[in-house]
Amino acid sequence: MANKNVELMRGNPETAVKKLAIPIMISMLLTASYNIIDGIWVAGLGQAAIAGIGFVTPIFMILNGVSVGLGNGATSSISRFVGAKNHEGANKSAAHALLIFLVASIFLTVTLLFIQEPLLRTYGASGQNLAEGIKYGTPLFLGLIAFMFGNGGSGILRGEGDMKRAMYAMIVSVTLNAILDPIFIYVLGFGSAGASMATIFSALGSASVILYWILIKKDTYVNVNLREFKFDSKIAKDILKVGIPASMDMFMMSVAVSLYLVFISTIGGEYGIASFTSGQRLYLFAIMPLTAIGSAVAAVSGSAYGAKNGDYLSRAHLYGVKFGIAFGTAVTI
Repeated sequence: MANKNVELMRGNPETAVKKLAIPIMISMLLTASYNIIDGIWVAGLGQAAIAGIGFVTPIFMILNGVSVGLGNGATSSISRFVGAKNHEGANKSAAHALLIFLVASIFLTVTLLFIQEPLLRTYGASGQNLAEGIKYGTPLFLGLIAFMFGNGGSGILRGEGDMKRAMYAMIVSVTLNAILDPIFIYVLGFGSAGASMATIFSALGSASVILYWILIKKDTYVNVNLREFKFDSKIAKDILKVGIPASMDMFMMSVAVSLYLVFISTIGGEYGIASFTSGQRLYLFAIMPLTAIGSAVAAVSGSAYGAKNGDYLSRAHLYGVKFGIAFGTAVTI
């Protein structure tokens, strides 16, 4: 399976972008459904719970953006080694990516647990809204490592062109979330905290499947041997060089949403926040396929760059632009 995916990456760039983009689109749309499924079930708890989740949504976007961004860094690095036919380099890049995911998740978890209350207050949360936001956010931050390895691990698979298994892992995760949400929220009586707990356990399912393929079953193109791991700052910088700017894109988007929340909270209160949150989810659904096309182009371009094939690199980029414009126009209409 892995060799077939690698050959696709090294083959016709237009075909590769198209075939790789579709599974990524499905995966990202499924990722967006986390908050939507949570919102549907939490709706029965009242406006304060919906507003509480709305206040946490920008933070969730940042965390999701960081994990996806670092995953894109892994995708770029691994795909370049794949294009250069440097199997050992791809293995080392995957191992360093796992280390980066671990360090980033620990740092962000500790930081957010300390600053979540003042951060939510900055957004305009207070009283019951604030309490519900903290109830929803705390389990989410504690389980951040599951998201990091789920989205980041998908980036490793994308780097070798294995988009379908990344999609399968996400299907497992979303299915679990849909099943666990009503159980944790209502049956076990955890309320809004139950929504985030269900999300984390679901993300853990996705991460576990991906890590099983990479570290235990070892049927991926990359072969990660943690016992023989030796840190190489050059490889780590190579991943972060792409991962950090990619993460910053989502961060800036989240800053914009945060400013909206401050204004809406002042003018419309919890009802305004609840309405804005519902519309924001639809907006995220609309733009995620475009991000998926970009991820596919990044993987194919990385492979072409590694192979030093300028023609394939240009063709992948041009096809991605055309694909994105066509898709964006269709969604707008």
